Amino acid sequence: MKTRILTLLLAFGATTVFAQNENVERQYKNNGFSVQQQEQRFIPSPTGKKFNSRLKAFDNFSKKSLVSFISRQAFVTHLEALDAISDKAKMSGYNDYVSALNTLHTNIKNLSRLSSADGHRYKLYEISAPVIKVIDENWGQDVAEAVIDEAYLNLYEYTRMKAASGEAAFAGAMKYLNMDPIKTNEAMGQCLYTVKIDKEILNKDEFEVYFTDLALFRKIAKRYNGDLLGGPISGWATKDNESASIRTMMQNNEASKDIAAYYTYVYKLKDFGNPSTVQQNLYKDNKWFVWVFRNGVLYYSYMAIPCSKQSTITVYEERPVTGIDDAQGGGGNNNNDYYDY
Repeated sequence: MKTRILTLLLAFGATTVFAQNENVERQYKNNGFSVQQQEQRFIPSPTGKKFNSRLKAFDNFSKKSLVSFISRQAFVTHLEALDAISDKAKMSGYNDYVSALNTLHTNIKNLSRLSSADGHRYKLYEISAPVIKVIDENWGQDVAEAVIDEAYLNLYEYTRMKAASGEAAFAGAMKYLNMDPIKTNEAMGQCLYTVKIDKEILNKDEFEVYFTDLALFRKIAKRYNGDLLGGPISGWATKDNESASIRTMMQNNEASKDIAAYYTYVYKLKDFGNPSTVQQNLYKDNKWFVWVFRNGVLYYSYMAIPCSKQSTITVYEERPVTGIDDAQGGGGNNNNDYYDY
């Protein structure tokens, strides 16, 4: 069951974090910190941005490697390769995914027997081919997890569509699907994730905070034409159409319970009295992504680091920073609260 909690925290003084390195460095000097010792504490983790870049690269190469048509014999060869990829996974350090790979092969093989139509055969190939590629070319554990999960979910959605189409061959198609390997293991427990909104911008505009899982992130990333997971969105105000599309997607999945994926938690802050802090318990057995919308437009995106200090994220707006000389005259403020990303 999806549960939500909202925690209000009282803070004294303004929360201020600055994006540009030169501003950050000056702020450190104003407050008497050693730049070399403190710099890393205030720079957003690049993990999410790198993850997104690698996924984009994989998707690009994977799409280019697909053939435009697959014959029956070629599909038999493809199934054999899909069956064999679990052995390659064992030898290449992907042991955690062997069960999922074997089950995916069984799903694809069973569904392929329902129809000999070229379009059906090609769709099964298109869904499963990236899984072979990601293991065979050793793209890494994080990319492999995302690609395997997506294959299962694409297969689920395709099969559900065919089952609802009225085609007699697919009337009982859903019974051939086993989705257990990608279900979230809720027994592993949860971690607390926190998002703090800088009060200065919170008082000016309307904010919404969304938490989504890996499955929905993959869908979002393919709809949003821009850099994601690096914190502030460059040129965010010009991306209102793309933002509306993914915002609707997240809201539509908030109450979805037909499959153990697409977890979404939504907070429209004005509905809760406009708090500056939102906290959410999220399952450890998943990657989680934070999305902050400002006046309905995506303003900030981030991949949360699980169960660590970096589970606290501060969303801010760049502001002019008091110079060193001004700080000595009383312009500096040593009472600002700083938070790690």
